[in-house]
Amino acid sequence: MTTRKTIKFIRDYMLGMAVLILAPQAWAAEYYVDSVQGNDANNGLSATAPWKTIAKINSRSFNPGDAILFKRGGVWKEQLIVPSSGNASNPITFGAYGSGAKPIITALDAIPGGKSASAWTNVSGNVWYMALAADPLRVFLDGKEYGRAQTPSAPNSTLRFGYDSTAGRLYLYAPANPASAYSTLEQSAARTHAMRMSNKNYITIRDLDLRGGVISLELAESNFILVENCAIGWYVGKFGILGHGYGPSKVCLNNVIRHCLLDSGSRLRSPYHLNPEIPHDGIKLRYGCQNWEIHDNELYDWGHTAIYVTSESGYQTKNNKVYSNYISAANIDYGRGLAIDGPDGTCFNNEMFFNSVIDTTCRNQINGNHNLFYYNIIAGMTNVTHMANGTAQGISVEGYTGWASHHNKFFNNLIMNCDEAGIKVWGYTGATDKYANEFRNNIIYNCGRNSKDNYRNIGIVIESHATVKDNIYTNNLVFHPDGITNVVNYRGAAMSVAAFNNQNGNNGNTIMNNLYGDPRFTDSGQGDYTLRADSPCIDAGINVGLTMGMANVPVPFGSKVDIGAFEFIPVPQPPVVQRVVPE
Repeated sequence: MTTRKTIKFIRDYMLGMAVLILAPQAWAAEYYVDSVQGNDANNGLSATAPWKTIAKINSRSFNPGDAILFKRGGVWKEQLIVPSSGNASNPITFGAYGSGAKPIITALDAIPGGKSASAWTNVSGNVWYMALAADPLRVFLDGKEYGRAQTPSAPNSTLRFGYDSTAGRLYLYAPANPASAYSTLEQSAARTHAMRMSNKNYITIRDLDLRGGVISLELAESNFILVENCAIGWYVGKFGILGHGYGPSKVCLNNVIRHCLLDSGSRLRSPYHLNPEIPHDGIKLRYGCQNWEIHDNELYDWGHTAIYVTSESGYQTKNNKVYSNYISAANIDYGRGLAIDGPDGTCFNNEMFFNSVIDTTCRNQINGNHNLFYYNIIAGMTNVTHMANGTAQGISVEGYTGWASHHNKFFNNLIMNCDEAGIKVWGYTGATDKYANEFRNNIIYNCGRNSKDNYRNIGIVIESHATVKDNIYTNNLVFHPDGITNVVNYRGAAMSVAAFNNQNGNNGNTIMNNLYGDPRFTDSGQGDYTLRADSPCIDAGINVGLTMGMANVPVPFGSKVDIGAFEFIPVPQPPVVQRVVPE
């Protein structure tokens, strides 16, 4: 209920007022591709004389303004390598024509040699192996996906495959030789990509379904790329979309991903933690990605992070905006919504806002420096069942593995119904200092529901460690619906919000004006988290410099800023008409 209502309320009402209008476009030349009726000997210039294969496209060069259009309903088991660039006035478009389902370009394909009985050797019982040069990542037997065994050479009837990278062997569970036991044996990584471009600029990708591969769509050192209204990542092994540069001066700039569906297609719950998680990230902006906009997309069931912004030494990932996306990982055992990571000075000035992260199992990890995380909704987080420690923190600030974690700002987020704390600032040996981070105007509601880390019913956790200091916590509201008042754990002690405020100045922290009380949502059971007129959040926030909130409502709407993700908008009252009685 919460998931669908949140989509309706956030996407359709609060942000759905913006309508994408695609003006008719006159292309320099239109090339048509039909996987069934096409012929590469055709000129490809009409729907009646289309090309057949992607290999034909890969072998050609195109001019700015050209369009390469795939017939809807078609399927291409090939890899599309973009051969040419457009220009600022005339991008090259890869799109669709006709009616029906989006054209599918897929890297999912048969395991080579899998249908040859002589390729398989019986280990013992129902376990078989064959030589396979690369990890298949995901395996599909008779069209059904099966999980990966923890010991590669010991698959079973549930976890039916394993891969030994050292020996280069694929192991399968089968009641007889797999060549005859299964009608089809497929792997997600039969080709590395569905679509890839390197050092290409001004490309539009529209109305395509890009599936499978290690990466479904890779943008390498490519700029001014528009990806819209596409389905991306079904059956993929690692990344739905991966963007990156190749060096400090070779970046990946000014790209837009909007109105896309990124669904990994994974619906498996593994009894142990895969490392790395497969599938991995829905959208990953790696080193050198700058000035991207990722908005109004839906992302489902990514095994590491739905949208991950990261960098490493020698690069800068900066000025990216991630907003108005809906994210869920309800069908897999391990999946987070949002993350920002990077060493000091490498991942900064990125913004994440107006996103809904619903029914995930792993903390939203925000590190780096000088990043903004505001007006997001995080709800329904549950711990990973097979892990001993808690994973379901709403917002996690760690500074792990050398990542910077300072001068980040967390404003006006709504964090509710999490198994662990809504906000946790970690401290442990090996982590970097967490300092000058600001937590203001957030609502933390009903968190610590089912903590594995002894923080039951705790909304905010600030650990006691030398790396945690000099942060700001003001004008947040923390509440537990059962009336439990000790909802903060500060440096190892559970305490009330009032006692938390009394810690102002302790360890260099600024702690002021935090509230305890029912935020009085309009109808949280139906996913409506706007504020009632009697909410204590109204006019209780602090001005943090944001001028626009959800639904393009000015901030502040009233006399002062409100706490939480929604500014209160009074319902207009009908005018009072004074009846005049004649004398």
